[in-house]
Amino acid sequence: MNTGNSYAKLILNFQRLVVRATEHEAELPYACEVKLELAAQLQELKDIKERQQNHLSAWKQASKELRQSMTACRSLAGRLRYAVKAAWGRSDPRLVEFDVKPFRPRGAHAPKVNGCERPM
Repeated sequence: MNTGNSYAKLILNFQRLVVRATEHEAELPYACEVKLELAAQLQELKDIKERQQNHLSAWKQASKELRQSMTACRSLAGRLRYAVKAAWGRSDPRLVEFDVKPFRPRGAHAPKVNGCERPM
């Protein structure tokens, strides 16, 4: 259900009621008070809906800025890790502090017998 569309239809319907009650005010004197209350409540409804839309657009803008900032942080973090790796070398154990896996050479290979590796 699209609430934005149904709210718009309801608001339009309420506005029509107020207009029609105003047109027939002489015939419906007892409905005048209710019409005034509806008009006041309708204005409050419009204000709240507008405030809701403003918050929605502000939320979308904040989300966009958050994504941009996150992308920039990821890029800068990568550059920092690269700089640390360049300064300390690729096998320094301190790289772990920066979430970088240090290069660790593999252990010695088993000697080959007749061109085949010996099982361990």
